[in-house]
Amino acid sequence: MIGLAALRSPAFRRLWLAQAISLIGDWFTLIALAVVVAQRSHGSGLAISGLLLTQLVPTALVGPWSGVLADRIDRRRLLVASDLIRAGIVSLLIPAVATPAVWPIFALSLAHFTVATVFEPARSALVPRLVAASALVSATTLSSVTWSTMTAVGGLLSGASLALTGVRPAFAIDAATFVASALLIRSIRLPPSKPEAASHGPGFQDGLRYLAAHPRTASVLLVKSFLGLGLADTFLVLYATRVFAVGEGGAVSLGILWACFGLGAVLGPSLLNLVNDGSVRRMRRLIAVGGVCVSLGLFGLGLAPTLGWAAAALLVRGMGGSTDWTYSTVILQKVVPSRLQGRVFALDLALLTLVASVASLTWGYWVDRLGIRPVVTGVAALTLLPLVAWTLSLAPLERRSEE
Repeated sequence: MIGLAALRSPAFRRLWLAQAISLIGDWFTLIALAVVVAQRSHGSGLAISGLLLTQLVPTALVGPWSGVLADRIDRRRLLVASDLIRAGIVSLLIPAVATPAVWPIFALSLAHFTVATVFEPARSALVPRLVAASALVSATTLSSVTWSTMTAVGGLLSGASLALTGVRPAFAIDAATFVASALLIRSIRLPPSKPEAASHGPGFQDGLRYLAAHPRTASVLLVKSFLGLGLADTFLVLYATRVFAVGEGGAVSLGILWACFGLGAVLGPSLLNLVNDGSVRRMRRLIAVGGVCVSLGLFGLGLAPTLGWAAAALLVRGMGGSTDWTYSTVILQKVVPSRLQGRVFALDLALLTLVASVASLTWGYWVDRLGIRPVVTGVAALTLLPLVAWTLSLAPLERRSEE
């Protein structure tokens, strides 16, 4: 069963529970922000893309340096500090949405996700220290499935809540979940770490040097970038608020689409783990399967005549994205030395968000000029290029001897 081996570790159980709690709150804030911006911009694709950029740009610009912190400072303390600071920032959104101005919302969203850049690299780098090597695939799959499940649960709960109570309670709920997460992580007892050679290179350059010396590992960083190219977030919000709007500002349809996207993300690695033997070779091939789902899901979304069709297409897209995210993360956890994992994971996310930021702005610009369906179909066709390149590269990469 997914995660059973990993959950035998008390320390990992607390980290996982903290992740699950805070993720539910995250979706209250994300959907509330999307509803507010969509309403005040009258459904502008560029405005929605701009909101998404406040979430992406910090990871691209600040992310590599946050990886340095994750490798040089106690990772548990970084996670706690990140949670508490974000609780304060999210609380400030409550008075911000009471004003007609949009810029405070964008500014606070930018601050929120700037602080969040420390969390994921530190969390991913901490996991191998909390579980046995044999449970690493289980732990990472559980983390990915948890994100997906909370997307589904949080999407439904927050969509219903926003329709009934408005956006302000959503931010209060998110702030409370950050505090709960911080308390859980603070209580984790870390096992003794294995001695490793120190890494004192300037900034994140040590991570870059490692990747330059290990091109097969470096190629794994392109997997999440492929997901950034076909990022579904902007399209999902526009379909929910402009094409198939249900509830005030599309809050209900937004919750439904996020829930289906999350359900697909649960199913992807859950099903493929049935044929996953835990080897890097097998996971590289399963990444190609995930890429097929990403392209098919986007093609389906471009053709969607109804909300149900769009939900099914996003479910398939979610399956592919979660599969590729999970297995690329496990590969890096397996092959990258612990002393460099914070930097490598930060660079991984930075590359993803750089691609996603440019793609989001570009797609938002063209949606306002061509309409949503032609753009989604065009993006689906574009994702075939990296999928074919990855598939054709598998045999040559595996003939090389490294690591």
